[in-house]
Amino acid sequence: MSFSPTNPRQGGRRSQASQKPRTRSNLSSSLKLKLIGFLAVNPSIARLVADRLKPEHFVDESLSLVYRALDKVLRENGYETPDELTLQSAVRDLGTSLGTDSFVMMEAEEVSVPAVLRGKPAADAQTLRAVRVAVINCVTSLINEAVNRALMEKVASSSEEASLDMVSLYESLGREIRSINEVGAANEWSPSLGDDVPVEEDRTLVPTNLSFLDHYLGSEEVSPSTTETDVPEGSASRVTGNGMLAGEAYGLMGPSGSAKTTIAAMLAAESCKHWSRVVANTLNGGRTNEEPDILSNVRGDREGFESDVPSILQPQDLEGCDLPVTYFVSFEEPLESYRRRMIGYAGRIARVSMEPRMNLSNDLNANLRPPYDNENLSRWGTEVDRYRHITQLYRPFFQFIDFTGTDSSLGAGTTTDIARAIHNDLEQRARFYKAKTRPALIIVDYVKAMAYRVIAQQGGTMDDLRHHVNNIPKETLNQLAVPMSCPVWLLNQLTGEANTFASHKLPHHTDSSESKMFAESLAFSFQLSSFQRDENNPLTVLGCTKFRRAPQKGNRVIRNENWIYRVADVTNSFSVEKTGFRPIQAAAMATAVDMARDRRNTASQMVDDAAPE
Repeated sequence: MSFSPTNPRQGGRRSQASQKPRTRSNLSSSLKLKLIGFLAVNPSIARLVADRLKPEHFVDESLSLVYRALDKVLRENGYETPDELTLQSAVRDLGTSLGTDSFVMMEAEEVSVPAVLRGKPAADAQTLRAVRVAVINCVTSLINEAVNRALMEKVASSSEEASLDMVSLYESLGREIRSINEVGAANEWSPSLGDDVPVEEDRTLVPTNLSFLDHYLGSEEVSPSTTETDVPEGSASRVTGNGMLAGEAYGLMGPSGSAKTTIAAMLAAESCKHWSRVVANTLNGGRTNEEPDILSNVRGDREGFESDVPSILQPQDLEGCDLPVTYFVSFEEPLESYRRRMIGYAGRIARVSMEPRMNLSNDLNANLRPPYDNENLSRWGTEVDRYRHITQLYRPFFQFIDFTGTDSSLGAGTTTDIARAIHNDLEQRARFYKAKTRPALIIVDYVKAMAYRVIAQQGGTMDDLRHHVNNIPKETLNQLAVPMSCPVWLLNQLTGEANTFASHKLPHHTDSSESKMFAESLAFSFQLSSFQRDENNPLTVLGCTKFRRAPQKGNRVIRNENWIYRVADVTNSFSVEKTGFRPIQAAAMATAVDMARDRRNTASQMVDDAAPE
């Protein structure tokens, strides 16, 4: 007989304590169970949080009983992982001594006890650090919820004494949160230099598939392309030596209207496309040059739909698969704005068909302008076809998290709240698709707006703004990028002074709004200048002034092709001069190359002639 801590009782009577009204927890029962499991198989972490995490923090009676028993066994046995029989015996003994409902004891013993011992201990220091961060995030949430429950009970009592106790409750919350945060820096002792030659890590680079970013994210040169989608899959421009690394955080800064959000939407769309291809190819046995046999084509089986157009994956196709999900966390614009940017870019749909109102065409040649009028879009279908295909294609691989409104259920908007929202979505998505979900990429737009929300929700003044902006990149690294093992992009604005820079002058990463130290924890920091006011060529400079694992490279020239929801690298067409941008003529470039070659050959000949016989 099996029972779940989340299911209603299937017999017996609830204890008197269980009849109390409960507030809804932000952490699901399954996540709480995983937390106890982490502690059971990683006792060193259990020791760190033992004095902060209490059984009553779990609320659910069966989970509280299991944690109480686990804590007792670990303390008595010098923090060694117990076997199942030992833990079950401790659950029964404790439950009996506490007078716990027999149903609760059965629930804990038959479900929770085996589950908490099913996990594997962290095999290396990096994994242990990631587990420690995840545990601390969960414990912090549980402590926060416990204090809030107590506060609500005081408010409900409506007594003068209760109102006087609210201040002390908030002070208690602060003390407990500070206490658990101190654990984040705690470590078990280990030799600093290690014991042996380390095994080479598998550090797989995932390309952004945007040439002007991949150009910087690695050691190899990436050829710029006026149209990112013109670059063939697997070509030299999509080399494996360039791209994002799991556990890294990146910054993208620029003045308002510099296409930061457009680039972010392109990043999200390319990430969804990349992982949809990876999953489809995996399902197809690794064959990359043909449509997967088990997958359906475009709805209606449109003739001429070519193999390089990804197929739509149905929920039944994804069962048991590894499902990487791209997350877009917004503190500025609502979902509909990003939806139009992403789908418009990925589906080659003109802005005029999407804004200000949706007006998609069934004409194969509608709203085409260079360069898309040469791309044979008939293989994609009409704007209506392309819109439907992209939405269906990306649905399993994308989720938008909206912190723009006043919905307090998501939390204040801290990195902990973002992590919780992502974990909740991953759990729900895993149940729906019956797949193994994980974050593939996280994009946060933007940091200053995030700090504003935290202040508004948690209280504080504008004097706290700089403090929050300074801390968010580090918190992002420790609470999102590292424990979730995925890259994270943080968008932010520039200082007032940097906003006035000429379009051809590149800002520095120290020009970040409210924080000169913004890029300190980032692996790479990209900056954009403002666009020059030229309708035919709205150009800006893109550069990278913070780079951790790649050599410094020159700036790129970027054109805003706003009509089609994208920017393009036009470095081969324009140069940056002291006074602005100058077109580069192809003939002039060829002549310059020829002249340089002639000079080199002449110099080489002169050396040879001067050499002694």
